[in-house]
Amino acid sequence: MTATPELNGQCIVVTGASRGIGRAISLTLAAAGAHVVLGARSEPAAQTVANEIESHGGRAVAVRADITSQVDTEQLAAAAVEAFGRIDVLVANAGMESSATLMKSDPSEWIATVTTNLVGSYLSARAVLPQMKEQGSGQVLFVGSGMGHSKAFGRSAYGASKAGLSHLAGVLSQEMWRYGINVNELVPGPVATDMTRGRWTLGEVPAELPSERVKPAVEVAEFVRSILCLGAGGPTGQVFSLARRPL
Repeated sequence: MTATPELNGQCIVVTGASRGIGRAISLTLAAAGAHVVLGARSEPAAQTVANEIESHGGRAVAVRADITSQVDTEQLAAAAVEAFGRIDVLVANAGMESSATLMKSDPSEWIATVTTNLVGSYLSARAVLPQMKEQGSGQVLFVGSGMGHSKAFGRSAYGASKAGLSHLAGVLSQEMWRYGINVNELVPGPVATDMTRGRWTLGEVPAELPSERVKPAVEVAEFVRSILCLGAGGPTGQVFSLARRPL
């Protein structure tokens, strides 16, 4: 693999790494020279991505991790340190979607969406931050959503979870800057993935998002790579967006 100096040898933890945006991010960062720790609820699925990385000369470790579990997120961080001695970056990507009006929503699904997208990201960040503080450097990149910055009919759970995530990123950036740790949010806009199959197709302009274009996951991954290459001394408390609509 061709290594980019900014990422060469860095240990990057990616949650939700076995498919979709997380898989694309993991492959792209590995191609840029990073050592990738792939967290996913399915370890075999994550191992498939790790095998693909290693087949191209990269280094990767697959870890079964449910990000809604404090134990699992702490074990994910520990596995990263055991494998590579440090944690340079967390890409908190794992999440879930749900769509229903409030009165028609399933309470368990509503709660699960908020728990996964917000609490899971909180637990993931909390698990890696002690190591980053010890190092005196690090980056946390939360994968947010435009729906966390605007309101959409029938998306109360998803929108609320992503709005909370955006607020979490802003507060955490204030708490961590003194330790040399950047905390930012990425808004991908509409992306063609397994999770959005049946709702969007690659290249289309969604009727509900007339100013947007459905992009491939690799386009998001390349944007993530460019953000992380800014380094631990770069911008913090920012929202980096691939969405065309103003946030």
